[in-house]
Amino acid sequence: SASSSSRWLKCPPSAILCKDIESNTSVYAEEGTEAHELAERKLLLLFKKISQEEYNSWYTMFRARSKFWSEEMEEYVNVYVNTVLEQAEGYTEIYFELRVDYSDIINVPDHKGTCDCAIVFPDRLTIMDLKYGKGVLVQAEENSQLSLYALAACQTLKIEVSKIRLLICQPRLENFSSWDTDFTTLYKWGIGYARERAQLAIQGKGDFCPGEKQCRFCKLRGSCNARAQANIEEAKEVFGDEHNVGELIIPEQSKALAHQIPLEKLAIVLEIGPLYSQWFNDVQAYAYQLAMSGIQIPGFKLVQGKTNRKVDNEEGLVRVLTAEGIPPEKLYKKPTLLGLGDLEKLVGKKTFETLSKPFVTKPMGKPTLVPESDKRAPINMSQMAIDVFSQQPQLDGEEE
Repeated sequence: SASSSSRWLKCPPSAILCKDIESNTSVYAEEGTEAHELAERKLLLLFKKISQEEYNSWYTMFRARSKFWSEEMEEYVNVYVNTVLEQAEGYTEIYFELRVDYSDIINVPDHKGTCDCAIVFPDRLTIMDLKYGKGVLVQAEENSQLSLYALAACQTLKIEVSKIRLLICQPRLENFSSWDTDFTTLYKWGIGYARERAQLAIQGKGDFCPGEKQCRFCKLRGSCNARAQANIEEAKEVFGDEHNVGELIIPEQSKALAHQIPLEKLAIVLEIGPLYSQWFNDVQAYAYQLAMSGIQIPGFKLVQGKTNRKVDNEEGLVRVLTAEGIPPEKLYKKPTLLGLGDLEKLVGKKTFETLSKPFVTKPMGKPTLVPESDKRAPINMSQMAIDVFSQQPQLDGEEE
């Protein structure tokens, strides 16, 4: 699929190996589906492709059956809708949830996808994609999914344009990423690189190529030997061949080794650490799956995990305890305020922000070490020192 192209383009043999492994849906995918449905209907109404009566009828049914609708979803979807309106200025044609066929481009039969929004101008095509998730930041530059959709849309709509714009709208992460390119460049990429990689993928050929993007959603991520070897090699690059895994998990030796790492290798550890941690989580999930299916993993066993007691009959328990002379008021906790996230959902993000401003503060976050690519501004340590030491000194004996 175009949505998994970031994987099969870089790691072609993974496609065949994943083919027969069942896909598991998630609440995040279901939530995203509902957000896309709401966005499509709002846009169809705004661009007069359906009537107000049709929209109202649909919206009533949508609210009744939706598991995820909230004021928050409404606001985030409206951000996407407004972005489409901005991008569509001067358009000649606009399409929502457009089915496109990119089979000819990669030379693989029956390969289609759904483009969230395609906006046609006299000499340009804009492809927009709503990413409702907030777990992974998605960039538009050289995005393979949208690139395939753009080429396919030109064929499906039978249009000729010289310019292509790809745009990702990810409102929950405040991510509005765009990339401008030309049709010729994209077409050469499609019938050259993408077609070549697709041919390798359908034959199960090519080299395994582990990496952050291609492994993230791969069904083999916990059992892939190539990924395991890559992580082990990266660890060796940092700690050297003289250290084995057993040594690294002994706390005392781990600390000693950490203090020996030079700065350039420290940067490598910080970069690969999250990937290594994610790989271990994937391996652990795969091992659990094997054990649950009855396969014995040497040196490990399945045991009953710890659980917490729960009340099955609250009314009966209260009755017997009050019979022992315990006042009912002592059996219950006082009501507590919902978390800020839950309160926000009740009235919507913008309304809550306005209403709660006098009563809610956000303390300064603890300094966090992140890659230079992070969008946040670096901390000025000199200014921080000035701020700290300009405060009123605390005298001995004073309470903190």
